[in-house]
Amino acid sequence: MPAMAGIFKGAIMYKGKIVSVKRGMAETTTIEVPVWEIKVLELVHGKSNVDPLKDVKIDREYEAENEYGRLGTKYGLDGERGISFVEAAYGTDIDKLEAAVKKAAVK
Repeated sequence: MPAMAGIFKGAIMYKGKIVSVKRGMAETTTIEVPVWEIKVLELVHGKSNVDPLKDVKIDREYEAENEYGRLGTKYGLDGERGISFVEAAYGTDIDKLEAAVKKAAVK
């Protein structure tokens, strides 16, 4: 694991979105997620089924390595690709997810 994986101190707020996610013909849910999670949601549910509604700020510290694991656990495997949805979105190099997390930091 790269040495850069650490808590982004000094940036305790992150850009987030409230999104509407259509999860089937009759089910739609509204959730708050950090902006980098939208890429994963779009892979899971299809881009046309994920509708960002409102910008929010999320007061939480993120560590890229832990976030990669959290997203992998939450969204599981993409059966068509045979890899996790987070890997499909960000690859196996944690640097891409870390860059997305850093970009979303609000100081």
